[in-house]
Amino acid sequence: MSKLKTAHPLLSLSIESMTDQIVQRIKPTPIEEMYRLVCVLANDVLQNLYARVSTNNKDLKLLDTMAHNIRRVISSLQEGPIKQGFERDFSGVDNMDMVTYTSLLLKWRTKLFRLAKSRPAQVSLSRYSMFLMEFEYEKFENIDVPGQYAVLRDYNDDLVRIERFLPEVSLVCNEGSTISRCLSILGRNGRVYHFVVQNPSSRHSRREERAIQYFRTLNYESSRERSTINQRLMEFYFPVIVPLSHHIRLIQHDLALFTLQNVFSESPSGQEFDALSPRSIIMQYIEGMPKLVEELSNLEDAQIALFDR
Repeated sequence: MSKLKTAHPLLSLSIESMTDQIVQRIKPTPIEEMYRLVCVLANDVLQNLYARVSTNNKDLKLLDTMAHNIRRVISSLQEGPIKQGFERDFSGVDNMDMVTYTSLLLKWRTKLFRLAKSRPAQVSLSRYSMFLMEFEYEKFENIDVPGQYAVLRDYNDDLVRIERFLPEVSLVCNEGSTISRCLSILGRNGRVYHFVVQNPSSRHSRREERAIQYFRTLNYESSRERSTINQRLMEFYFPVIVPLSHHIRLIQHDLALFTLQNVFSESPSGQEFDALSPRSIIMQYIEGMPKLVEELSNLEDAQIALFDR
């Protein structure tokens, strides 16, 4: 960055100003940040519960680290009804088992998701930053659309420059993970680029970046050779990720794509599943997991016996 400031001071000033505005102004609300923390805790305890149940471990005692984590989360909350509700539900966390602890986390995850989703789906960009709203007049040099340098290419002549930021910020709800703000950038080619401003945990983001780099290399190598993937015009899809700091990053958001979680949530089966209590869901999971593991082991033994023949 020091070399860029020396060679192109106006360009570096424009990039730093844009980055600082995104990092400092577009932040999640307390409810959205609380939802992210609850999702992290719920995913952690579900992974631990899966590891125990799959090995027929009947010990469902809550780990001391999990109890310590929920106490840290409660202490960081602002005073209000949400903190009072957390203190009331998790006051006896030291005496809880994993089923009770997980059911309470899932209950709060659903409650916080509904609260966050009840907010307006679109908000004016001027509410967050007038600099980004008037970016086309505030910038000193032309800046490329983020994420283009992450794509492997031979030349940079076709890189798209930023024309301006669109005046609306959208709310993107990813059930079970995060609730984020989405910025829309108009490029000079007339195309609109959507980027989600996300606050991930450092260990998960670093792992995702390594996996994406691996699949990006596979796409590049398969495109150069005549293979089955290249003949059928197939490739691994992954969003472009642009880290802005150690705790904030931009993720490319395609409005035309959807996940299997979205399909399940909109289906009648998903609505019936949401109507169940969290405790009944966990008990069904615990009771059905040993049978599933046994069926998978029998299938694996059958495949091994087939290959031995």
